[in-house]
Amino acid sequence: DNVLEQFVHFLEAYDESIILYAHNGGKFDTFLLLKQLLKMNDTGKVENLLDSGGRLMSLDFRFYKTKKVVQIRDSINLIPMSLDKACKSFKPKTVKLEGDVEHDRINIDNCTTQEIYEYTRNYLENDCVSLHEILLMFDSIMEDRFDFSVRDTLTNAGMARKVFLDRFYQDNLYNLSDDVDADLRKYYY
Repeated sequence: DNVLEQFVHFLEAYDESIILYAHNGGKFDTFLLLKQLLKMNDTGKVENLLDSGGRLMSLDFRFYKTKKVVQIRDSINLIPMSLDKACKSFKPKTVKLEGDVEHDRINIDNCTTQEIYEYTRNYLENDCVSLHEILLMFDSIMEDRFDFSVRDTLTNAGMARKVFLDRFYQDNLYNLSDDVDADLRKYYY
């Protein structure tokens, strides 16, 4: 069985639109999920996809039946360090497991199989819990100090911009017309 297909069906059954984070997922994991989502084009469609330098920063998938959107983001854009270093810095209750998965056992042909899922399950589950705890801690810091959520932006640069504009910038910003903005964005990413 394809565990990614099972995961997509799990997301489809979820009660509401959600944001999922995969730490450093934009280099591999999110590409695998994107490939699976594109295969399941009768289930929904990819609406927004943002990449930077070949790394997926964010993608939105809308389910046809429920109209729910699942946004998948790479948290490396908010916490630019390995998950191990982030655990040492933030000190969540759940820390990285000692040791490592034998990555040589995993390849593009078998990475979505039940066998590899069972082999990596505890390791990956632990990583997900520690990332969740770190993101909650980071979000709490941002809420307390700057009155906004990390969910409101994709990157540290976006957070810095928001803090600057909300707290320090007093002048009016010049807004581009929609046409000019759309034209410039073609060259921006």
